[in-house]
Amino acid sequence: GLASRSFDVDAGVAPVEWKPEKVKGVLQHMSTQAARCKKGKPGRYVTTAYVMPSGRVASAGVAPPSAEQEEVADCLAKAIKGVQLRSPGRRAAKVTFEL
Repeated sequence: GLASRSFDVDAGVAPVEWKPEKVKGVLQHMSTQAARCKKGKPGRYVTTAYVMPSGRVASAGVAPPSAEQEEVADCLAKAIKGVQLRSPGRRAAKVTFEL
């Protein structure tokens, strides 16, 4: 028959919201990498990153200005995931900024 067992998934505590200024220095440092990804394609790439207590970027998503720039957004997301940020403390952090 069908399984009748259920369980709860603990989503943990909500991440701390960081203002974009918290990552401004790191963004300036990776501007060359971002330029390589953009390949001269201008536009606003809205990025959301989740930072673990260790400072490691656990995940990053980038919304491109248009569907044609999806490849650029993927490149930027990969670059962000390789960045080490300062620790947000005991809880993870969420930050949204533009590239």
